[in-house]
Amino acid sequence: MKYLSIIFIFLTTIAKSQIFSYPQLSKQGKNIEALIPANWKAIDTAYGDLNNDKLDDLAIILEYKLPITENRAYGSNDIELVKEFQRPRVLAIYFKHTQSGKYTLVTQNNNFILRANEG
Repeated sequence: MKYLSIIFIFLTTIAKSQIFSYPQLSKQGKNIEALIPANWKAIDTAYGDLNNDKLDDLAIILEYKLPITENRAYGSNDIELVKEFQRPRVLAIYFKHTQSGKYTLVTQNNNFILRANEG
């Protein structure tokens, strides 16, 4: 029983120390629902012709459904890290393909969009 307790404590410590990683977004999708990864939600979208092909491209802001704890730096690198409990956000830009009508990922940025309490 003693060994079982030690193993349990070890496993819970490992589980709590897991580092959050951003998703690799879908490269293509027919609609917005096909582009949103599991445990993420779209909090804003915008459509417009970004590449002058007369088709509405897509800019989407995604937010993770669960808050995570992380250390964040604000300002210069000389400033102390601040521990926060917030939901990560991602900006993704998709161009619409003329023939297939699918959206193709052009860029993904995991740092550009401020969190809910950051501004």
